[in-house]
Amino acid sequence: MKCKDIRGRELEAIKVFEHCIRFLKDQMLEDISTRLLGTVDSDDIEYVLTVPAIWGDKAKMFMREAASNVS
Repeated sequence: MKCKDIRGRELEAIKVFEHCIRFLKDQMLEDISTRLLGTVDSDDIEYVLTVPAIWGDKAKMFMREAASNVS
């Protein structure tokens, strides 16, 4: 599956979700580091990604794959 931007360029949907999840993760780490006045290692945090219960197995697997590709 592909997503189109406003210019009509296409990118795989999995990549779009990976970028979104990575942005949220990086922003959270930055906010934590700023408030603690220090650095936090990403390995010190246990992440939980929730999805709506009404989502089908295919959609849930898609999100799991996108999240697991984020480093």
